[in-house]
Amino acid sequence: MTAGRGGPRTPRAGQPYDFEWFKREHFRQLVRACDGVRTYYQKLPLGNGLTQRQLATLLARVNGLLSFRALLPDAGGGTPRLDALAKKAATLKRRFVGKPASEAAFWLAQEIASDAFTIVNYMAAMCDEDY
Repeated sequence: MTAGRGGPRTPRAGQPYDFEWFKREHFRQLVRACDGVRTYYQKLPLGNGLTQRQLATLLARVNGLLSFRALLPDAGGGTPRLDALAKKAATLKRRFVGKPASEAAFWLAQEIASDAFTIVNYMAAMCDEDY
């Protein structure tokens, strides 16, 4: 693990991932960030287009989750899943921000929420942590 200037310690490339360190230092924060995305999605009207305010709020919560990228392992449920979520968020922004409401935005938001759930479940399993 390396420590930046006052920043969080991050895993070194090529070194075994320290799940105990993540559990101790970052797991609860990851759960809060993922729950922020998922709970906001659950409040959206089922199958309806998203307003610009709803899009902005969802994307802000996703950005909070994306801040964990350097802290997650390179394995399937870590950075690759977070990268997939980031691509979906970029698509949501590109296709729907500043444009008329579309039901397709809701379904893309559902995929983003599902990815958030997958990330926290993966890390919970790897850290042997209930949440």
